[in-house]
Amino acid sequence: MTSGAVRDADLRERSRVVTVGRPTWWAVAGALLVGVVVTFDLLGHGALERLDLRVSEIVSHWGLADSHAYPVVWLVTQIGGRVAILLFLAALVG
Repeated sequence: MTSGAVRDADLRERSRVVTVGRPTWWAVAGALLVGVVVTFDLLGHGALERLDLRVSEIVSHWGLADSHAYPVVWLVTQIGGRVAILLFLAALVG
């Protein structure tokens, strides 16, 4: 019943369906562009590296290594570590 309504409204020809899990071309291009810009900025010792070093310097003065928050901070850094990322990506790909 609705197929006639869709055909009469001429919506079938104008709508483009993107399958689930497949990003649009501009999303892929944007992700690649961001990845290339970040990579070249880090390799060229640019603003992102300076920001990272500045944040690290500020946080190092907080004295977290001697506080009760150290186990929590350590756990958070391990979650963001290479092994955790590798396991997550392996599960995602699998």
